[in-house]
Amino acid sequence: MDYKTFLKLAGNYHKNNRRDTELYFEILKRRNAWNQGTWDLDFVNFIFSQYLFKWGRMQRVYPKEIQKKMYSKFLKAGPMILEESSDLSSLRLLSPRFETQKDSLAKVYEKICGLNVPYRNRKVRIGPTGTSKILHLLFPNLFVIWDRKWVREKQGYGETSSEYVRYLSNKREILQGVVQSFMKQNGGNAATAIKTIEELHADDLSKKGFEMFKEPVTKLLDEINYTIQTKAQ
Repeated sequence: MDYKTFLKLAGNYHKNNRRDTELYFEILKRRNAWNQGTWDLDFVNFIFSQYLFKWGRMQRVYPKEIQKKMYSKFLKAGPMILEESSDLSSLRLLSPRFETQKDSLAKVYEKICGLNVPYRNRKVRIGPTGTSKILHLLFPNLFVIWDRKWVREKQGYGETSSEYVRYLSNKREILQGVVQSFMKQNGGNAATAIKTIEELHADDLSKKGFEMFKEPVTKLLDEINYTIQTKAQ
């Protein structure tokens, strides 16, 4: 995919003044102000209460008491998970080290996805979609969000950690093509290409009323999941 098509597809995601755009911007602003060497309870509370429970599918499938238990479960497990995954903090989707870190990517996915709380006669877990959102917000330059409807069902992915790593690898391959397209037309290196693509997307968003904000390219990779599928319908 060439970078101009990529930008157009990502831009189309926001053309209807989506409510989740403003919420995502607020979360990422808080994330950028967070020193990940610490455990920011306010930030974690915000992403759970606003992005996962209030906006996301968890609101529709989890009763209120389950939401509280799930949040409490993550508060206890989260610091250890982050500490054990500290080697991912400097990793980016296009980093050469990506291929050697696939086991680590799978493990952190499994740890979060498997967190569960009892509910009636079964256990309720965070699940694959919520896990990808948490990972993306904790490591925004590495992990890409996926969901059931637009990715796993329509693009043929399972829910396991190996399938999520396969999804990341495929998104990485798309991004490599986008970056190569940019460099072929404009020169420079991969880092410059990604930075410029993010800035061009931010300029497009400013024209739509979302001023002074730049999304990471991993969020654009998530957005094209939606626009490619809706365009095909």
